[in-house]
Amino acid sequence: MKQILLIASILLNLLLVFVLAYAVHRLGGPNAILSRIRNGGIAEAYQHRTQILENLTIDSSNIVFLGNSLTEYGEWGEFFNNNNIRNRGIAGEFTDGILRRLDPITTGKPKQVFLMIGINDLILHRPPHILSNYKSIVEQIRSKTPSTELIVQSILPVNNEVKNTGLSNEDVLVLNAGIQAIADDFNLKYVDLHQKFKDPTGKLDPKYTLDGIHLNRAGYELWTGAINNLVLP
Repeated sequence: MKQILLIASILLNLLLVFVLAYAVHRLGGPNAILSRIRNGGIAEAYQHRTQILENLTIDSSNIVFLGNSLTEYGEWGEFFNNNNIRNRGIAGEFTDGILRRLDPITTGKPKQVFLMIGINDLILHRPPHILSNYKSIVEQIRSKTPSTELIVQSILPVNNEVKNTGLSNEDVLVLNAGIQAIADDFNLKYVDLHQKFKDPTGKLDPKYTLDGIHLNRAGYELWTGAINNLVLP
């Protein structure tokens, strides 16, 4: 009996080690986790930016770029020399967060919305959950502001050789297929940025990134070139 309990204890401990190791990997590795602990994650920065944005108004002349850090870090108004562009990207954003802060955007009935969201969700959720949220985002924008042109953009590949992001490009492909299907169902324009940013092996081309997920100047130049003909004056 003692031997059985000992074996069971060893197996449970091994299982716990495996689960913890997998969780660490999914969160980007030990360094990423330590950074989140030291910096309190991104909760405070997220709250600060959310509070700032919720008091800024949108109107029908505006073009809204909506998403996470990839969107937030883009100087879209200057990229396109367009004072009507409004950046509504927030670092660390999930699809759930977009759903919570849609009202100030849809109330203003902007001219266009460029949407990119979903990569952060893959840290904690599987594609079906993300796509359910994504469909809700699209449904709300279409129902609350039908005059707005909604342009759906694929999420980008990652490069775990440049730096471990804890994300899988296989999941990215599944998510993009679902996003494109939603765009087709709602007859929306779909911009396949993934195809433009991947290297021959399907990873984010290292010439566009320093950390395997965010973009450098060349990356934003490629992105703006890909949508330049879609941005209204």
